[in-house]
Amino acid sequence: MDDDSTAPPPAATPAAPAEPPAEIAQILLAKQVLAEGARLLAQGTRVGLGLAVSLGQDSAELMLRAAFKQWGLQSGKKPSEIMFHDLLRAVDEACRARSGQALPRMHKLGELNTARVNFKHYGLALDADDARRLFGYAGDFFDAACREVFGIDPATVSMADLIADPTLRWHLKAAQALLAAGDANEALTECAWAERLMRQGFNRVLPALGQLIRLDGPDRLERQVGLNFDMLLQFTHHIRGVSVCAFYGIDPEDWRAFQRLIPKLHVSPAGTSQVDHRMVVAPDKLPKAAAFCVDFAIDMALVIQERSGSPRLRAAGL
Repeated sequence: MDDDSTAPPPAATPAAPAEPPAEIAQILLAKQVLAEGARLLAQGTRVGLGLAVSLGQDSAELMLRAAFKQWGLQSGKKPSEIMFHDLLRAVDEACRARSGQALPRMHKLGELNTARVNFKHYGLALDADDARRLFGYAGDFFDAACREVFGIDPATVSMADLIADPTLRWHLKAAQALLAAGDANEALTECAWAERLMRQGFNRVLPALGQLIRLDGPDRLERQVGLNFDMLLQFTHHIRGVSVCAFYGIDPEDWRAFQRLIPKLHVSPAGTSQVDHRMVVAPDKLPKAAAFCVDFAIDMALVIQERSGSPRLRAAGL
């Protein structure tokens, strides 16, 4: 039976995972705002088209402000007084000074901003072609800013970037990439590694039975009682999982489904590992099962991260 205290073997742990940019939360928000704008754009209603363009401008402004902070630019104004055109001018000048040219679509952002003002303040509607064109400027600018300002692939920006633990973040970003490439099995394997790392963190809340009883040496307890003790470990593993779910506010049914779907990961005390892919869903449902596991693992990692450490203890310096 695996012990939570056994760390993943070196081969499974990536070396020096890349750190996301400091403004990743704002970049992620800009991407989510764009996604909502695209949903409204697809509706094709007059209000939906205007809101889509407004959200496109909001996304562009978020990226401009992120670039402004990333490059340490100064405007002589308080942050609350820096307007859209101030940001546009400052970032444009910085881009030209750094690379000799502006970011793609930057010169179109003024037109996007004007359309937003006309809709939001004066109720002037846009036709579908103009709305799609203007919203496209925002999407193009987001992609260009991700690559040229922050050095990241815009397609891979996700909630997983907010996970502080670099190894856990790496495994879940890898799972997303594998899922996007159509490799559901390997995506589930990365979820299994992520689950193992998160389960080690459960020890702060409720230690595993294997850590409370000495199991090494010639008198290992499971050698004395064999299968019965192994079954006890499995039972306490599930009880512990449900208890920790209650502590963190995680749906225990989602947790049980996640546990059932991810492959069994066997790690020996020597650090060697073996992955046992169990066929628990039909092959045609495997991609959806993997997508569920990736999304659940990211959500769970962020919940645990948010709840880790008592604010009262931190304030007391304990």
